[in-house]
Amino acid sequence: TTRGRIGAFVTDLWVSDAMRGQGLGPRLLAAVRNAAAAQWGPGFLRLMVYDDNPRAVGFYERIGFRSNPHENWMTLEGQALEALKA
Repeated sequence: TTRGRIGAFVTDLWVSDAMRGQGLGPRLLAAVRNAAAAQWGPGFLRLMVYDDNPRAVGFYERIGFRSNPHENWMTLEGQALEALKA
């Protein structure tokens, strides 16, 4: 990777309103970190958060996640994804 070390990528982390504020988010991320550490020792965790969700952005920032304006997540899906198989 461009970071010179392997990482763990978290996708689709979501906690229901009823469970928020109970420490579940940090525990889920710790479980990812610990499982990855046991298997390959990642140098970082990465995830994507929607910028129109300031509550989630704030949560991740409080934990210590930082955005990088030089990175851009891109998605391939639908017909374009199917066309790639050829």
